[in-house]
Amino acid sequence: MPATNAVKSDDDESTDSSACFVDDRYCPIKADNYIELRMQHAMLKKADQIKKMAARNKRLNSAIKMITIGSGATAALSLQWAVPIVLGITASLMSGQQFRAYPSRIDAGNAMVMKLNELKLWWMSLSMYQKQLPHNKDKLILSAEEIIVTEMESSFGV
Repeated sequence: MPATNAVKSDDDESTDSSACFVDDRYCPIKADNYIELRMQHAMLKKADQIKKMAARNKRLNSAIKMITIGSGATAALSLQWAVPIVLGITASLMSGQQFRAYPSRIDAGNAMVMKLNELKLWWMSLSMYQKQLPHNKDKLILSAEEIIVTEMESSFGV
């Protein structure tokens, strides 16, 4: 299924100014289109994932703190029989939080977005002549793909 990402084409042979380039992930694309279609898409997707992970981590931390306070309250109210239950719930939540590794995954995602932004800024700082040089195009695409694949590997624990 082709991606819905589209970029306006600026080819000379194109007479229709509204002609759009659709990324099907197989056809060759220009370096500028690569930035808009693949790098920007990866950065936005990762930023959305980071936002969700941060919210989940915050909710989990809040729940752990509230349950820990509840543990102290049960002990203070002479409900010692409930303290081990509350501590067991707290331990299970902390275990789940440790398993999900939200802080390290958030840091890795932020690092990926930062590196892709640095790469995009490097590309934008090049002159038109420098953008036409094959080694600069190769550096852009290979570096971006390496950053994206490295982050994907780290998120899957490979």
